[in-house]
Amino acid sequence: MAEAKARQKTRLSSLLGAVDGSRDYLVGLLSRMVAVPTINPPGQNYGEFCELMRDELSAVGVSDIQPVTVPKERLTAQLPQYAEHERTNLIAHFRQGDYPTLHLNCHIDVVPPTSGWSRDPFNAEIEGDKLYGRGSADMKGIGAAMVTAVRALISLPEEPRLNLALSFTADEETGGELGAGFLAERGMILGDFAIVEGLDGDYLTVANKGVIWASLSFRGKPAHASIPHRGKNAFLAGMDCARRLKSLFGKLRAERTAYPTQEARQTYTTINIGGVAEGGSKVNTVPDHFSFTVDVRTIPEMAKEKVLDTLSEAISGAEKANPGVKGRMEIIQEAEAVLGDEGGRWLPLLDRAYRLATGRKPKHCLAPFYTDMRHIVGGAGVPALGLGCEVGGVHGDDEWVSISGLVDIARVVAVVAELMAKG
Repeated sequence: MAEAKARQKTRLSSLLGAVDGSRDYLVGLLSRMVAVPTINPPGQNYGEFCELMRDELSAVGVSDIQPVTVPKERLTAQLPQYAEHERTNLIAHFRQGDYPTLHLNCHIDVVPPTSGWSRDPFNAEIEGDKLYGRGSADMKGIGAAMVTAVRALISLPEEPRLNLALSFTADEETGGELGAGFLAERGMILGDFAIVEGLDGDYLTVANKGVIWASLSFRGKPAHASIPHRGKNAFLAGMDCARRLKSLFGKLRAERTAYPTQEARQTYTTINIGGVAEGGSKVNTVPDHFSFTVDVRTIPEMAKEKVLDTLSEAISGAEKANPGVKGRMEIIQEAEAVLGDEGGRWLPLLDRAYRLATGRKPKHCLAPFYTDMRHIVGGAGVPALGLGCEVGGVHGDDEWVSISGLVDIARVVAVVAELMAKG
């Protein structure tokens, strides 16, 4: 018994040493990943990125690698405005036999660069512990850390009694239906436990908030601006609806989640009003059309129907206060909140791995955003928890990720594999 424990301790030490010695490899890989501008929307260069990762995985010893492209007719039906951009995903397996399977997921798309970058967003730059580049934090850096951990595991003389699966998935930034969702519905997301994108810092992400994106539109009657009383102003009705939404969602704040959060203002269901707003046609014409979007993030305890009823109540109130104007709601995207490990089997293991790998005790947290966790758990039925590290500029200017933080993620992933292999 003592001898077996000593061997395990030696192996773990060798494994973590292999990860720590791979810092330059991780940085180089991430730099190459950043250099492929997988911008979404519209969904550019997914095929090129998957080729990069196929070559990289093959080089580290993974041989079962399969690109999965969404059929053209499915893409055209679901995203006609972006149908010229193929949706390609990548699935890879390192199979050892009748052992547990650890699944590692990384979404490959990045949001478009914002206007205030002080450097080339797709040419990685290193300053101290920070690597700058679009997608470095969200989430190509985590993907590079995952591959680094796989490389270290395979490099040891005795390979782990564990199967490894990796998925590089499209379109997470716009819902993931043609990425992780597409793979899940085809039974291609396999594993006993999965690690996905999580909150930054020393947190284990145990759940994601739900989401409802909707467009609220109003139709009135045009008239010359010099005689506005003859028209029906759709813009004013829309503003009336927005004010009602602010008030109604203020009341919904009374319902708080039981899950821990990073900030107190993440404990309730939130709404962002007017992410996109448009309407009218001319400065001297009463606007006969106006629309704006809402982005609602729901706590796990909040029923989707309650949110939809609240949106409908605001539209109805605006219609009554603005006779002659009609409103309607179009759902763009919706997803329930997701609990990553509802049975509670894997969180203790990940918690232990985090402490062994970093020497720090992580907090457990509900993420205010949603990730591909919803497809991996809800679609594929694979329990999943999220990891992250120190980052900055996510979805903004000069995005960066902590290099030492990525090394820590690689260490954690490697230790999770070792603990799963031990059973």
